[in-house]
Amino acid sequence: MIYAVVLALIFMAGLYLLALGMGYFYVPLALSGKRSMKIIGILFLASTLEAGGAWFAFKTATPGPALALTAQYATALIAAKIMQYRIEMPYEMSSELVLEDIKSYQNRLVYVVAARAQSSQNFIAVTETIRNDMLAGGCKREDYRALMKLGLAIEMDIHSSNGWGTDPLLLTPKDCKL
Repeated sequence: MIYAVVLALIFMAGLYLLALGMGYFYVPLALSGKRSMKIIGILFLASTLEAGGAWFAFKTATPGPALALTAQYATALIAAKIMQYRIEMPYEMSSELVLEDIKSYQNRLVYVVAARAQSSQNFIAVTETIRNDMLAGGCKREDYRALMKLGLAIEMDIHSSNGWGTDPLLLTPKDCKL
């Protein structure tokens, strides 16, 4: 019951801020920062609707666990968008590997990597090297640790232009004891 009241109050605050922000077009000197208020209002509304929708979508007893999952999913999405913005794709990781995309799936940050391999044996050797490096040093990388402290897992999907592929490599916070 308390969650429903909190969501309703946040929703009403979002409507109020949106209304203040819309006033910018009609009375420019009435209030300061109208554009900010409009953006904050939209974010309030979107987060409230997302939280309410998550509660029903995840079918949890209370909104708390649903909000936690929603926060993880949103964090993964935001992290992927920031990385896409910072890194120009395709990104040459090495002479054998090209980072094609960074995306999110639920609470995972997914790196889509293309391997340049002339043969299936070469492809297997490259993926095994990546797997060993990820398992041996992934938990020590500060960027991975920062993401895992937020509850995100790191996934690497590797494929080649020849159609070869492998199971995704997954590194979770539990694997790194975080």
